[in-house]
Amino acid sequence: NAPVADAMQEYYPQIETICRFTSQFNWLIDYNGKKFQEKNIVFADSTITQVFSWTWHEGNPQSALTRPETIILSKKLAEKYFGDESPIGKVLLMDDEERFEVTGVYEIPPNSHFAHDAYISMATFKGYRPQIFESWGYVDFYSYFVVNPQADIATMEADVPAFLEKHYTSDFTYSLRFEPLADAYLNSEANRQPG
Repeated sequence: NAPVADAMQEYYPQIETICRFTSQFNWLIDYNGKKFQEKNIVFADSTITQVFSWTWHEGNPQSALTRPETIILSKKLAEKYFGDESPIGKVLLMDDEERFEVTGVYEIPPNSHFAHDAYISMATFKGYRPQIFESWGYVDFYSYFVVNPQADIATMEADVPAFLEKHYTSDFTYSLRFEPLADAYLNSEANRQPG
């Protein structure tokens, strides 16, 4: 869910950086009459570029997703719409009504745990549905974090009941488990994995 990332960042001093992204959304993208239905686009926190070490081709990874109505494109998607032209600062019309400024171009290794075609700023999604960012019952987010070198995951996991007691107040059962990224692709116990 959305609020767990902020709560974890506040509760666990071992966490250096944390990011969230949503499940995939479908968008009709239009640039100068080139229209395609894209199915592999998600909303993401600006910190996603600090959590993952992707190859960065254009734009500033530190600020690319900080503003609403911004989008970063995979190298493949950027070439599809813009060819050899730089997409930075260009505007994509999405779903015939929303305009997103392209602020970055990245490349994810093909053997990655996931690889999305584009990321829209989470600030945009917050503008659509701010109530979700207070709701522990809406589970459509993925959270990834980096811990400091002194962190002990076993200690952090042992502290999960206290973390939940402080932050989670619903009658519904809620569980939280940490999983190393290296194990996520082949050995994950999570029910849902990002595409």
